[in-house]
Amino acid sequence: MYGWIKLKKETGDLSSRTRKRKFKVLDPEKLDEYMKNPENADKYIREIAKDFGCGKETVRVALKKSGYTRKKTDKIQGAGREKSK
Repeated sequence: MYGWIKLKKETGDLSSRTRKRKFKVLDPEKLDEYMKNPENADKYIREIAKDFGCGKETVRVALKKSGYTRKKTDKIQGAGREKSK
């Protein structure tokens, strides 16, 4: 409650302040530049994490937010099956 009163006095408005995002470990721009390099495109998440000095989960989440997806192949899904007519 006191925070809202202080905000009203300082800004004259009760809308929330926008915060600047600071990237703790991975900068999305650096990761995107790294992934566009053909040498790095086929690396495993653990290798990317080692290069950036962070955890695998951090890299996985950052890649997902950047729009990168996992590789999908039909080799395993369709193995040994024939399509019915």
